[in-house]
Amino acid sequence: MSRVNERGEVTNFIMDDPCAGGTGRFMEMIAEVLKVPLFEIGELSLTSTKSISFSQVCAVHAKSEAVALLRQGVSKADSLAGLHEVIATRVLALLRRVGIEDKFVITGGIAKNPGVGTRIGEQLGGIQIHIPAEPMMAGALGAALFAFDRARKKTGVKRIAA
Repeated sequence: MSRVNERGEVTNFIMDDPCAGGTGRFMEMIAEVLKVPLFEIGELSLTSTKSISFSQVCAVHAKSEAVALLRQGVSKADSLAGLHEVIATRVLALLRRVGIEDKFVITGGIAKNPGVGTRIGEQLGGIQIHIPAEPMMAGALGAALFAFDRARKKTGVKRIAA
């Protein structure tokens, strides 16, 4: 997670702990356990009718909890909503460490999950969330621009020939 200034320069950066909770692979695991296509879990979570609490956000433990809840008859939508709530809480803890502004951007695969984005928005209460048209390309584009800028400074090239 990073904070950038008005020129797009990174002013603060932190990484989550090594646990996979909140990552794309975590979401894939949960989708597999619940037998729901990955691209449908966000929308399905928004149909939840009751709040389910997950005690763990660690991928291994949350997967076990999801299986147990499924066996108890808890709906897939309610389980997904609970997991998305935990992920949103985790994201907000990171946001607080870099500093929350009145608007921010969510990038990467998690930005394609409306369940997580909605829960983050609810917990932030009115702060505007921006999601790029292609959120999974944002990191790659930023890395390419960073590499170009470094190469340009090193070689003195001002622009790329068309």
